[in-house]
Amino acid sequence: MRRNAVRGGDVLDALITAVAELDAWSTLLPLTSAMSHDSLRLFAERPTVHTDTVLAAITDAALDGGQWVNLLPLAAHLPDPQLAFIATRVGEQNDDRLGDLIRDAHTAGLWTAMIPIALAQDHEGRTRVLTLIDDMDDIAEFLTALTPDTPDTAWQALIQVRDDIPARLQTRLAERARELGRDDDADDLAPLRTTAN
Repeated sequence: MRRNAVRGGDVLDALITAVAELDAWSTLLPLTSAMSHDSLRLFAERPTVHTDTVLAAITDAALDGGQWVNLLPLAAHLPDPQLAFIATRVGEQNDDRLGDLIRDAHTAGLWTAMIPIALAQDHEGRTRVLTLIDDMDDIAEFLTALTPDTPDTAWQALIQVRDDIPARLQTRLAERARELGRDDDADDLAPLRTTAN
């Protein structure tokens, strides 16, 4: 079994190297969206994917070549440093473009894959993304993407950055958590109330 895993890793490395040499990421990215969860995880774990050059090429193909929704499932499996690299590149987009990316993720049903990218940005970038989400007219529709199947890690990530979340969005997230029976998460997400003397 171990020998097959090593052989599979070698095949993936060869594929990644060939795609990088041909700059054919726009051809490969649609295939990653069709991979099984385990295959995608194995692909994302390959050290050949983790170089800045490869990550930049993948991200550019996604952002400039209409492959954004194909990048999201892959990005969700990347280790934190590589996820942060992609998050930084995404954060460099202007507000209109970033809003489009958020909407595209939601339309494709990949909202929970977008959350890690949004939250992996630095404080300023994260606040900007969360403010864009808060300002959207159809925010209620976005919140419905948080379902009973949303992983605990997504909720915990939101809780960890709660201070960066605008108060209205915090309130809506807390309400959604409570609707889903996640009372502890709702308590952690709710904006702090100040008492008047």
